[in-house]
Amino acid sequence: MDTSLARSLGSVVVGVDGSESSVASLRWAAEEAAIRNETLRIVTVWSTPVVSMPAPTVGYFIDPALFEADGERIVQDAIASVRADMGDRAPEITTAVLQGLPITQLLEASNDASLLVLGSRGRGGFASLLLGSVALGCTHHAKIPVAVIHHPDVLPGSGDVVVGVDDSDGARHALRWAATEAARWGSRLVVVHAWETPYAVPSGGSAFGPMIIKELIRESEQLLDRLIAGACDGMEHPPTITKHSVPLGAVEALLGEAKGASLLVVGSRGRGGFAGLVMGSVSQHCVYHAPCPVIAVPEEMS
Repeated sequence: MDTSLARSLGSVVVGVDGSESSVASLRWAAEEAAIRNETLRIVTVWSTPVVSMPAPTVGYFIDPALFEADGERIVQDAIASVRADMGDRAPEITTAVLQGLPITQLLEASNDASLLVLGSRGRGGFASLLLGSVALGCTHHAKIPVAVIHHPDVLPGSGDVVVGVDDSDGARHALRWAATEAARWGSRLVVVHAWETPYAVPSGGSAFGPMIIKELIRESEQLLDRLIAGACDGMEHPPTITKHSVPLGAVEALLGEAKGASLLVVGSRGRGGFAGLVMGSVSQHCVYHAPCPVIAVPEEMS
């Protein structure tokens, strides 16, 4: 049963299924909702399993009420957990127990929210983070930022916010979002641009030398300055910002910078190394492997 039929603007939606991973995502989402002063919307999704029985077996019945009741228990346990952990700091909470496909229902439940939070592993419909899984599917299709929580002990505001950028609209959206989040948390923002020396050799057989490397560094730093200035334009209280021009592949650079951070932010669409969220892309690799929570920010948000 949906205890809040009207979705509210400015809510943080978290998908739970009773797994250890969803407990971590619930804790993170509750802290984030409290920092934002927004409603925490706890959602679980159930469906009646399909059972294949050998013919001529007849009359086999699975009562769907059992699965709905399990969903109700999961969200009530989640409410109790948040209130026990946070006491008076706990945000306002609403819940929804929904029937259907997890990805479809979570996207619908969070359509007007500010953030969707998921664990990286779960049970049943929230199974491990594989291509086609709930976390990855939601990151691919959502029109709002999606947080994937890997580590239960890393909470909002406990360290730096790291964001990867390139010269694309998607990266600009991600940077602006990350700057706002870092300012909200009171955290330092670390802006990372990764670059690699081109493999092409100029005509005449001249090899790339120190002058070319210096030019690449200069262009990278100019790009960082330009993007940071644009992202912070109009912000009343911008965060403290550190910029890093890193001569590595994008995935290696971001995962390295994210060690010890409290959040890694990537755009779900990009250019070059930050290409769209498809198998092998930077965004997807970060969602899989980051040493901290990851938020994928869509290029076009609803």
